[in-house]
Parts: sequence; structure tokens; C-alpha cells
Amino acid sequence: MHFLDYQGPMGPVTGASTGAALQLMGFGMLGIFLVMVLICLLVVVLNHVTGKKKNGGRKNGARSENKGN
Repeated sequence: MHFLDYQGPMGPVTGASTGAALQLMGFGMLGIFLVMVLICLLVVVLNHVTGKKKNGGRKNGARSENKGN
């Protein structure tokens, strides 16, 4: 990849250093993705553990009667 060789403001840039930078960026993006997946799984587990009962959110089986108000 000789077309990537040039003199940058911080010194010479070669194809090898560009490839290493892209690899490092890929690892960083993979790490961010894994953290997002872990947070999503944690939210799903917490919602499952602390979720409401299946009776529509009513306590003690109380019936909700609509009396026109």
C-alpha cells in the first residue's frame, strides 16, 4: 500500500501504520459494541426480575370497575 505513504504533520505515515491504526480503531468499536450489548442484556434481565405481575398491574387481585367517572 505505497499510495498511503506520505509525510504528515507528526512525521512519516506508512501503509503499515495506517493498517495498525485501523485495527486499533476496529478493536475500540468492537469494545463499544460489546459494552452496549451487555448493558442491553442487563436491562432485559432487570426488567424480567423486577417486572410487574401478569394481572395487569393491579395489586391483590382487586377488580377495576368503571362506574362512569
